[in-house]
Amino acid sequence: MLARDRPVAYTAVLRMLQIMVNKRLLSVDKKQRPQVFRPREDKAVVVGRLVQDLLTRVLDGSASQLLLRALEGRPTPLEELDRVRQVLDALERERRDAGARGTPP
Repeated sequence: MLARDRPVAYTAVLRMLQIMVNKRLLSVDKKQRPQVFRPREDKAVVVGRLVQDLLTRVLDGSASQLLLRALEGRPTPLEELDRVRQVLDALERERRDAGARGTPP
């Protein structure tokens, strides 16, 4: 994490951006001055990949452990809890419907 009490050097930021370009995380438009850096993928795609990686590497594939740790780790706004309930209810309905049809979930 960057220290708030000391300014970050321009060259340090530029070097970090160049590393991210080399890793194909960012694209750069060199035609514009100053250069414009943009993410190569949508945030949802990156977050999804990171969550899957976390599930695989740390939690042995357990989505419930991820959810429990996330909700227990900090106060969760009621709106977020409502959204989690909606998603869980929808998943449960899908599983029940699949079971009624004899198809695996």
